[in-house]
Amino acid sequence: MKPLRIGLMLAVSCVPLLERDAKAQAATRPDYARVSLTYYLEARLGYQSLPVRVVSAGGGKLGAKEPFKVFASALKNATAKKVAAVKVSYFVFKTRDLTEVLEKGETALVQIDLHANETRKVKIDVLNFEDSPLLKNKWEDEYRIEVAVTEVHYDDGSIWRGTELPQKIDPARLACIQEQRPCS
Repeated sequence: MKPLRIGLMLAVSCVPLLERDAKAQAATRPDYARVSLTYYLEARLGYQSLPVRVVSAGGGKLGAKEPFKVFASALKNATAKKVAAVKVSYFVFKTRDLTEVLEKGETALVQIDLHANETRKVKIDVLNFEDSPLLKNKWEDEYRIEVAVTEVHYDDGSIWRGTELPQKIDPARLACIQEQRPCS
């Protein structure tokens, strides 16, 4: 009977510690609902000229102690050339102002065998959310993260770099996308 009594006393004495740790984590945990995540907006000028596009992006945590990660989950090669490697970038904006980039970053060069005009599922880690100084410390606003391919290495040795990204939003194109009608 003594081992059971000691076990119960130990369990009861740990409950306040566990509650305190849970409250501390909840107080410092970012509010992920204040962030939206998407691929580079089709309404941005020059979108149609991007040779390789992120056509799906996602994010999440694999466990309570794992960081929230943002990743590119599908790429589309819109060219007739085979792609050997890409760099993927992220751009953070305030949701109310999609013109001013607050933070940006890029991956290292990621090897990929993407054939001409192919769309393929991938999982390219782009951002460890908790490492972002902006998103880690400033939760007074809502943010939007856009993910885009900003460098392409083709198997023929040629390279494309998106040096002027992100571009401005075309209001007419944004309106037709929001209304789900064809843009001319």
